[in-house]
Amino acid sequence: GTAQESEASPSRSSFNLLNEELAAAFARRRRRRSRSNSESSLEMRRPQKLRRCCATAPGQAPAAGSVYWDSRAPALSSRAAAASAEVLRFLGRRRPHSLLRTAKPVPPSRLLQACVRWGLNLLEVEAISLPPWNFNLRFSDRRSFFAFIDPERARSEAREGELGCRTGCVGEAYDISAPGPGDLEYCSVRWAELLDGTVLARLMTDSCPTLVGDCDPLFSREALSGLRRVPWSPEHHKIFPSWVRSRAVFLAWIGSALGLNPAWTTSVIPFLACDVASPWRSEDRSTSA
Repeated sequence: GTAQESEASPSRSSFNLLNEELAAAFARRRRRRSRSNSESSLEMRRPQKLRRCCATAPGQAPAAGSVYWDSRAPALSSRAAAASAEVLRFLGRRRPHSLLRTAKPVPPSRLLQACVRWGLNLLEVEAISLPPWNFNLRFSDRRSFFAFIDPERARSEAREGELGCRTGCVGEAYDISAPGPGDLEYCSVRWAELLDGTVLARLMTDSCPTLVGDCDPLFSREALSGLRRVPWSPEHHKIFPSWVRSRAVFLAWIGSALGLNPAWTTSVIPFLACDVASPWRSEDRSTSA
């Protein structure tokens, strides 16, 4: 009996933490409702931080009519910077010896273990896994990015009913012709899609991107893809981005209102909150639905 209680205690404590966050979320909701003196909706609202990011980037807002704005790759926290080398080795990143080698998948379970072992969250692991391409621009989503670098193909896909979403989270494009900062014509680009749906890019005037040393884009592609498949659970609730936590808390409230907890939270929500990539940023999802 004692062994069973000790095994059940971690999940019970995690479930209690989720309930505490649920109670805190509704307390904040009641305070907002009392301040605004307006009727509140049951629909979970878009997180304030994410809503601000749609209109502005850190440090600068996009100009009127512009689809991009100045932005850098996410900065590493002191904790993530100290552990970055060990995390990359743990995830299987190796110095590339051949351009012909194939990519080795990074399992979501391995990414979860890295978060737990070094006390990181998914956004910190994402920042560690990004290729060092000196990004300087940010686009609001994949669709606007690909429409910018290849407008003819974007218009063709729009006529054919396609959404213009290329596969993968990291890539390069050659022999393009896109006007960019400084009124220059840019002929190549490197890009990476973040979990919040925005796309970081580095535009270059050369027809072929400049080689960058100590860079493994194949690893970055597999790591960023694996981050989108890390399964949610009450025990690891804190490592997920705010939009996943908000969704999980809202779904937990539904299960509580229907009297389905704790089975609903432990067995059902992981399948409903499994999409780590932000649903607020991608208009393609609502279009395809």
